[in-house]
Amino acid sequence: MANILCLSSQVARGHVGNSAAVFTAQRLGHEVMALPTTLLSHHPGHGKPAVQVTDPGFLEAALSSLEEKGWLADCDAVLTGYFAHPEQLDIAASFIARRRKEAATNKRPFLYLCDPILGDEDTGLYVPENIASGMRALSALADILTPNPFELSHLAGLPCEDMAQTRAAAYALETPYVLATSAPPPEPGLAASVLVAPSHAWRCSTPFIEDVPKGTGDLMSALFLSHFLETNKPAHSLALASDAAAAIIAASRGAEELRLIAHQEVLRPKTPRFELEELQP
Repeated sequence: MANILCLSSQVARGHVGNSAAVFTAQRLGHEVMALPTTLLSHHPGHGKPAVQVTDPGFLEAALSSLEEKGWLADCDAVLTGYFAHPEQLDIAASFIARRRKEAATNKRPFLYLCDPILGDEDTGLYVPENIASGMRALSALADILTPNPFELSHLAGLPCEDMAQTRAAAYALETPYVLATSAPPPEPGLAASVLVAPSHAWRCSTPFIEDVPKGTGDLMSALFLSHFLETNKPAHSLALASDAAAAIIAASRGAEELRLIAHQEVLRPKTPRFELEELQP
């Protein structure tokens, strides 16, 4: 069991942002503390939601209060997703730097997973430029990045139209682990995630399914981090996360939201169903 802090958006209805990541990590046996960067009644894909952006002063005060109580002293990992205000990025960066220093002093492992939510191929950049530029600085602190192709290209300043370009962009970031979601598949009819590490790269392909609710990226980030914290085996964590995500996606086809609660038993597969392909240098 690990202790995780999640900083991302939260919805009252549905499973995106913290509302997907927190339950997933808890269901896999981890303790989770969560602070919303913004609170929404529902995902904007369902129409205009009621929105309350978390005041940066409150976010900083909340983190300070948790630190003063000693409840973040054993924080093993931080997962960040959507940010709604540029000052929130600075607050997160400062906390991560403090936590990493404390962990090093106490000789404890610490991981920071950054899901750099910036946009996608269909919409383009859907955060303001000051958020996008701040995300470049924050993502540079990450041990694990989980971008989609648009986000990876934006952060690296390189195209990601095929597998060779995707891997080149991941290596250019110099992040220990880049898990590129929605990566180029080996053949039509498949979806793929590619994990790029300093000396290895693996691709896991699963059946492509259309008409899937939002939140799959949040789900995949939480799955991979949860398994990595438990096993410390990056390739095996990719296989387990891909299996669970594929099962939830298949069960959610055509639904308004991910059917995360109804099918929570698939979040921990006994044996991964999909083989890993180790990519050659």
